[in-house]
Amino acid sequence: MSAITQHKARLRQQLRQQRQRLSTIEREAAASMIAGHSLALPNWAQIRSVAVYSANDGEADPLPLATRALGQGRHLFLPVIQADNSLRFARWEPGDNLVNNKYGIGEPEPHIQRVSADTIDLICMPTVGWSHDGTRLGMGGGFYDRTLETSSGATTLGLGFECQHCDEIPREPWDACLQWVATEANLHQCSSDGVIR
Repeated sequence: MSAITQHKARLRQQLRQQRQRLSTIEREAAASMIAGHSLALPNWAQIRSVAVYSANDGEADPLPLATRALGQGRHLFLPVIQADNSLRFARWEPGDNLVNNKYGIGEPEPHIQRVSADTIDLICMPTVGWSHDGTRLGMGGGFYDRTLETSSGATTLGLGFECQHCDEIPREPWDACLQWVATEANLHQCSSDGVIR
């Protein structure tokens, strides 16, 4: 295991503990504020398709954002893990039946058509940690990294909490970067120099 991998593993453990300390009331309030900040994306009016995720392990819940997006006529999608550990996306609406994947996370049923990331306008990603240069620390599976490696066009939005912000996260060449991060406090535009915009 490389030094970077070890460092990311330690950081991941610390940040997961931090977000798991948030109370249910704090999480619910944060999810509502995150939704509001997400709708302030400069290109929101042009976005027609939004990929969210099934919150797990204390992740910021995208359901309030999904509900508001659906109410504004956007199409919603959830990620589905493929055999090669990349993601495809399937249409979904709150209340639709989900089946658990190998990690116990809900995915749309197998008969629902899967589409590539190239067909999605906005991809919302869960974060364990994030920094202002757009580096995202996930759970370590690399699902979004593999998916976005050859994909283009989609706006990438991390959903997380302010307590997950890091001044610096080690970045490896294959790490997918965030263009924006929405937290309970703000909508942050990420930049290569790490300066808050």
